Amino acid sequence: IMKKLGKVISVLLAAVMLMAVCVYAEPAAQEESVLRIGTTTEGTGNIGVPWSATGQSAKATVPGVDTLVEMDKEGNVLPSLAQEWDIDGNVITFRLRDDVVFHDGTPFNAEAAKWNMDQWTTNPFCAAGNEIESVEIIDDYTIAVTLKQFSTGFFSNLTLSYFGFISPTAYEENGQEWCEANLVSTGPFKLESINPGSGWVYVKNEDYWGDGPYIDRLEYTVNTNSSTLKLMLESNEIDMILWDSDGDAEIKSTLEAEGYELMGYQIGGEPTVFFPSSLDEDSPLSDVRVRQAVDYAIDKETIAMIGNGYWNAAYQLVGEQNPYYKAENVRSFDQDKAKELLAEAGYPDGFSMTIYVEENADMNVIVAMQAYLDMVGIKADIVINSQNDQFGMAMGGWSNGYLLANIPVEVNYLSGASGYLAQDAGKFVSVDKSDEMNAMIYDGLGQPSLADAASYTEEFIQYVFDEAVVMPMYISEKTLGAKASYVKDDNVGYLGKGDWTPQSCYIEK
Repeated sequence: IMKKLGKVISVLLAAVMLMAVCVYAEPAAQEESVLRIGTTTEGTGNIGVPWSATGQSAKATVPGVDTLVEMDKEGNVLPSLAQEWDIDGNVITFRLRDDVVFHDGTPFNAEAAKWNMDQWTTNPFCAAGNEIESVEIIDDYTIAVTLKQFSTGFFSNLTLSYFGFISPTAYEENGQEWCEANLVSTGPFKLESINPGSGWVYVKNEDYWGDGPYIDRLEYTVNTNSSTLKLMLESNEIDMILWDSDGDAEIKSTLEAEGYELMGYQIGGEPTVFFPSSLDEDSPLSDVRVRQAVDYAIDKETIAMIGNGYWNAAYQLVGEQNPYYKAENVRSFDQDKAKELLAEAGYPDGFSMTIYVEENADMNVIVAMQAYLDMVGIKADIVINSQNDQFGMAMGGWSNGYLLANIPVEVNYLSGASGYLAQDAGKFVSVDKSDEMNAMIYDGLGQPSLADAASYTEEFIQYVFDEAVVMPMYISEKTLGAKASYVKDDNVGYLGKGDWTPQSCYIEK
């Protein structure tokens, strides 16, 4: 009996020891999930103070910030940091989540939200800030925002990464300059390091309040040469390209043929538009007949062929699939008509002007445009700017010529238009933005819903065509980047701003 009992005890002791080994054994190391992103975005000098970021650096903040609300492709406003809201005239009362902390561990609450929104109002180019009259704290997690006048565009602006929230404590302890290089926000990823002009790295926020993130690290590499980014993708040095390019058609067609997925706006193509210096009375472009002549002088159908099937000629600020498109609003290629209009405007022998383009622009388009204009007597010099210089010119002004830019697609059309053709937009400042056109934009935005604003949107698009306020050249598809097939649920271009949802993205092994 004793022998049998001893054996039983031995077996039990062995079992206990085995359980102990299982409990205390070091877990198997998990492979770190890393998404490597190549980007043409240069402007990352200010990545941590969203309200004063440029258009380029704001894109770099996307993984690190949350916004009050989000918006789907139909224009429905969805909760994010704000759980719900009420609208009473021009007062919007937001009830905030009570489980959100900044990356430094301090709470996101009504006090922090008000502090950030007050900063927005100090920047004249901050769209949402310009609309705010005041912000009042109701309780620890409720704020009331009084707008100067109600605008459906306010909710659209709130979805932009410009209007993420940063820790007031971090700002007050370290100052603006430190915060510009150290993003302390609430988003799914924390900024680990930044090397302006070279790249930056985000790491997973373990305390994120929402679902995800499912990736441990986001490693960005900056290179303004699209061909180099293509080679990096093909050689498995990166997994995704996020670019700002309507050109590079040959690169795109090659990547697509190789099995990479091209990404674009999921609610329609992106117009490439030339903005005239029409506000300058000394410029021939201040005359509507001259602007119309330029429009007639260029064979857009032929230029669209440069896009290898990714472009369609554009005569309006919307494409043929858009409900506001009108088939009759087309200035077809007609150089005799162009010469006739130039003569009527007092320029029978043409004139000289400048075309200002970014270094990443497709020069085949620019040279073709230059040649067509030369045929009607318009001599166009070409000035090639860096990405930052082109943006600075758009904000600061240019003389006697056209400035090239791509216009993001917005669900709320007039909200998007207000960012570049409203009088207080602060961008494309050399364009003559008439009181009449400005009223169309803001009367439409003042309507209670997008459906109620439809007639104003139609009127605005018609006015832009009639007055040749700007010159759409072509509408391009698949302009936002390319990725390997194993990158999933990134939602690039979902809302039409070129943003994405890094918290939902994952890598399929």
